[in-house]
Amino acid sequence: MANPRPDEKDLARWAVRQVREWGGVLEHPSGSALWADQQLPLPGDTDEHGGWTLPISQKWWGHKAEKATWLYVVGIDSRDIPDVPLVLGESTHVIASSAMRQKRDHPQFKPEVTKAEREHTPPDLAVWLVDLARRCRAGVTA
Repeated sequence: MANPRPDEKDLARWAVRQVREWGGVLEHPSGSALWADQQLPLPGDTDEHGGWTLPISQKWWGHKAEKATWLYVVGIDSRDIPDVPLVLGESTHVIASSAMRQKRDHPQFKPEVTKAEREHTPPDLAVWLVDLARRCRAGVTA
């Protein structure tokens, strides 16, 4: 749903370079164009920098909606990441409703999150991401 300005795209590219050089984690919406633009590995693959992609749902950390997210991680083996709080079941809200779900009388209707809720990261996920980033080290491969 984002339509980034050119300077935002350049900032994302710079962030990828930093993660590759120093180790760390970069968070972006699932399926972000940044993956193709920077040849980031799809989930299940590893790149020449030892980077890999972890698909998560922000719901696991308390978001009202699924909010599918990809994490590009460099400098830590996937077995050494902090515990992921897997949460099963359906979310109470959606990021963007289909035309069918927009109709309140439809049995599968779920309300949309607000713009602010769509853009913000749950505090528990922010803490988890910092923990993950602190464990990453340059030169460590997946």
